Amino acid sequence: MQTVPIYNLKGLSCDDSWFLFVRHASRGGSATLHPNLEPVGKEIVGKCRGLPLAAKTLGGLMRSKKDAVDWERICKSNLWDLSNDEILPALYLSYHYLPSHLKRCFAYCAIFPKDYDFEKDELVYLWMAEGFIEQQSRGNKLMEELGDEYFNDLVSRSFFQRSSVDPTGYVMHDLINDLAKYVSSEFCFRLDCEDSCKISKRLRVLSLSHLRTLTELPDSIGHLKHLRYLNLSATAIQYLPATLCGVYNMQTLILHQCRELVQLPNNLGRLINLRHLDDALEANLKVKKYLKQLNFMWDGDTHDSVHERTVLEQLQPHTNIQSLSIVGYRGTRFPDWVGNSAFSSIVALKLSGGQHCNTLPPLGQLVSLSDLSIAAYVSVETIGYEFYGSCTSKWKPFGSLKSLRFESMLSWCEWIPFDGEAFPVLEKLYFRHCPNLKKALPSHLPSLSLLEVEGCQQLGVSLPRAPNICKIKFKDDTRDVQLVKLPSERHTLMIDRFNSVDTLLEAMEQMGGFSSTMERIEIRNCSSLRSFPLELFPGLKALILTRCLNLETLSASEVTGSNFPCLTCLEIRECPKLFSSLQETMPAPNLTRLLLMGCLGVESFPGKRLLPSTLTILKIWDFPSLTSLDWEGLQNLHSLRELQICNCPNLKCLPEEGFPLNLSHLYVSWCPLLEQRCRPDDGEDWPKIAHIPELEINFQKITTLEPSA
Repeated sequence: MQTVPIYNLKGLSCDDSWFLFVRHASRGGSATLHPNLEPVGKEIVGKCRGLPLAAKTLGGLMRSKKDAVDWERICKSNLWDLSNDEILPALYLSYHYLPSHLKRCFAYCAIFPKDYDFEKDELVYLWMAEGFIEQQSRGNKLMEELGDEYFNDLVSRSFFQRSSVDPTGYVMHDLINDLAKYVSSEFCFRLDCEDSCKISKRLRVLSLSHLRTLTELPDSIGHLKHLRYLNLSATAIQYLPATLCGVYNMQTLILHQCRELVQLPNNLGRLINLRHLDDALEANLKVKKYLKQLNFMWDGDTHDSVHERTVLEQLQPHTNIQSLSIVGYRGTRFPDWVGNSAFSSIVALKLSGGQHCNTLPPLGQLVSLSDLSIAAYVSVETIGYEFYGSCTSKWKPFGSLKSLRFESMLSWCEWIPFDGEAFPVLEKLYFRHCPNLKKALPSHLPSLSLLEVEGCQQLGVSLPRAPNICKIKFKDDTRDVQLVKLPSERHTLMIDRFNSVDTLLEAMEQMGGFSSTMERIEIRNCSSLRSFPLELFPGLKALILTRCLNLETLSASEVTGSNFPCLTCLEIRECPKLFSSLQETMPAPNLTRLLLMGCLGVESFPGKRLLPSTLTILKIWDFPSLTSLDWEGLQNLHSLRELQICNCPNLKCLPEEGFPLNLSHLYVSWCPLLEQRCRPDDGEDWPKIAHIPELEINFQKITTLEPSA
C-alpha cells in the first residue's frame, strides 16, 4: 500500500482573482470595469489573497457601489486589520456594508449548522416569523415577495450558494457560516435537546423537527400567542391540540413526513394569519378558503402509484389557493384538480421530483398563473398539447405567465409549440440541465426579456422572435454565450467556445435586430470562425477577439474604413491568421485603443499605414519574433498617451527617433534585451525615454526628472 501524497491547493492567480471579482462587481456579468474603478479595484483584489470566496463576496458588495469614493473608502477601511483569525476581513467587510435589513436576515442564518441544505421558502418563512421583513417598505408587495428579494440579494452577494446535493436548495460556505455565528453571537443561540430552559411565552419560532419521540403537543401550546412558525416535520405526532387554533399569529405550520398524523383540528380555520400549511393527510383542505399557500412533499419511493395519486387527490385545496408546491410526487399521473381551470387564483406553482410521471398537467389553463417551475421530471420525454390545456378564444394558454423555469429534465427531448398564440406576457424563460433537449422555444415571445440556457448541450440556437430581450445566456461544457442590454439601450455580446458563430449571429439578428444596437462584442476560443462580419454592426464601439485560430478576416476590412467610425477599441489576442490580413491598415479610422497579442513571425512593427493617428493606447504583447519598432509607423501617432510592450524577448532596442512627444505612460516587461538599455542614466535607450512622466520597467516604477523650463 502507498499513501496518497498531499497536494496543497494554491490561491487564485492575480489575473484569475481579478476576473472573478470583475464578473461579480460589474452589472450584467461583464468582463470589464469602468477605467476609474480599475486601480482601486485591483488594490482590493490584492487584499483577497487569492481566495475565490473573498473575491466573489467583495465583488457582490462593490456592484452596489457606483462611486469611486465609496470604492476608495472600502479599500482603505480599518476592517481589513480585523484581528479575529477565524473571520476573513474581506467577508466581514461584505457583511459590514450590507443594508440593515439584510444584516439581521443574514445573522439569523447562524441557526443553521454547517453544510445544512435549506430552501429559499423555508428561510423566508423564518424571517417573516421573526418580523425581519420590513412592513413600512412593503407597499403593495406581499411579505413573501419582499423576502424573496432579500434572499436573492444575499445570493447575488455570494452569502448563499446553490447546493450541490439538492438542485432547488441552497447552502452557506463554511466560512460564511462562521461569519454568521460571529456577527450573531450577542443575540442568537441554538437550543439543544438536553437544555432545560423554560420556553418564553414570547417565542416566535419553534422547530421540533425530527424529534421521533414526540407523539403529542401539550395543550399549553395555546399560550404561545406570539408563535408564528411551528415545524413538526418527521415527528410521530398523531393529533394537534385544539388549543393550537388559538395561536392567531401563526403564519407557517409544517407537518412534512408526519406519517402518524390522523387529522387536523376542526377549527384550524381560526388561524386567520396562517399562510403556509405543509403536507397533511385527511386535512379536508377543500373547505379552508383562507389558505393561500400549500407545500406538498413526499420522501422516498413507492411501489403503489395509484395510492400516491389517491393521496394527492384527497389533498385537493380550496380554489382560493394562490401558491402551490408539489415535491417528490411518485404517481404516474396527476389527479384532475392539478391544472383545473377552476383554480383561477393560483399565481405560483412548483412541480419538482416527479420520478414516474411522463406527462405534465394542463397548466396553460390556469388563468392567473404568473410563476411556474418544473424540475426533475425525469420520465418526461415530450411536452405537447396536453401542457396547454383547453383554452377559450378569450384566454390564451399561459396568458398571465411571466416566469417559466425547466430544470433537470433528463429525458426531455422535445417541446411541441402551440399552434396559436401562447405566453403573451412571458418575461423570463430558464432551461437548466436538460441534456437531451433538442427542440424547444416557441417561435414568438413578444414580452421575453431574459433567456437562460445552461447544461443543454444538444439545444440549438433557434431563437424566438423577442423584440424586448435584455439578456441571453447559453452555457454548457462546449459553449458560453451572453448577451446583455445596457442602461443605454445598447447591447454587449460575449461568445466563448461556440462552433457556429455565424449561425448564432444570424439567429440573434432575427430574434431582436441587435446589429444596430450592438456596442461591444467579445469572441473567445471559436476555432471554426473564419470571417467576422464587422459590416453587420455599424455602431460597434469595441471588438475583442481571443484565440480564434482560423479567423482570417474582418470582412469590413475590404471596405473603406470610414464606414466604421464608431469602432474605438480593438483587441486581437492569439489570432495569427487575422493579424496577417491586417498588416496594411486597420478597419477603423477613429480607433483609440488597440491591443495585439500573440503575433507570430512579425519582426518589425508597426507598418507605415497600419495604425490610425487617433490611437491613444497601444499594447503590444507576446511578439516572439519582434526585433524592432518601426518609427515610420509610430511617428504619426500624435494622440498616443500609453504604450505597453510585453514579452517580446527578441526586441533589441527602442527606435532611434524615440517615441511621439505626447507619450506619458510607457510600460516594458519581459523584454530581456531592453532591460539594460532602459536602465536610468547609463542605459543606451535611456535618453529616448527619460522625458516620459510615467515609466515602468519589469513592473518597477522609475522616477524621471521633470524637464527644466
